[in-house]
Amino acid sequence: MFVAQNRTIPLLRVSGYWLIAISVIHGLGDILYYFEPWSDILRNGVFNAVDPHFDRGTAFWMLMLSPLVFALGQLCCWAQEHNVRLPVFMGWNLLITSAFGAFLMPISGFWLLIPPSLLMLVESQRHKKSAGNAA
Repeated sequence: MFVAQNRTIPLLRVSGYWLIAISVIHGLGDILYYFEPWSDILRNGVFNAVDPHFDRGTAFWMLMLSPLVFALGQLCCWAQEHNVRLPVFMGWNLLITSAFGAFLMPISGFWLLIPPSLLMLVESQRHKKSAGNAA
């Protein structure tokens, strides 16, 4: 007789892959979109080549976001793999930051960060409930 197992969708892994994909696309998009400022940075020897140029500063800060989002995605995947509950504040921080960014810049990629933040919050609650049932 077939007995259905209680399988749940690995929300943190989905969130993690989503964030990793966003970070890679964001980084590559930054390099392509800001090709000229990055070329200027390289031509000027990289060291101290950003300030006071606004376009170079924008390119730099756009690229600096990508590794942080990538690391957050990796953390989500790691937590799912090791059955570790992420602190709920991580989901809230990402949700509030991305919602505020989307509010200030409606035509932007901030909207893409809202779904993984919600998945993080749902998984945090789900993990909390399952830990409570096990006790």
